Amino acid sequence: MRSLVESSNNLLKSPAHGDIENTKKRSGRGYAATFLALTFAVVTSNLKRIASFFVAEANRIEKSHTKTRARRRSDERGTPLRRAEPAPPPTTLV
Repeated sequence: MRSLVESSNNLLKSPAHGDIENTKKRSGRGYAATFLALTFAVVTSNLKRIASFFVAEANRIEKSHTKTRARRRSDERGTPLRRAEPAPPPTTLV
């Protein structure tokens, strides 16, 4: 659990995400301004993680769809045969 917290803190300190170590990027001074800047950095980091998760999940789902392969059986002209339609369920009259 400790390493998860440290990796989140490290992500906030990276220049590509929060860059909270760089005081030149924060215009305000004092406790309240620092608190707001850090809060916005954490919220932004979480939103980026959520968005990247959904993008990765969409890519994974898109790639996991089974692709239908070409039919091996063909007619005398070499045209692939159509797939047989599944039979409808039997209807019972009571």
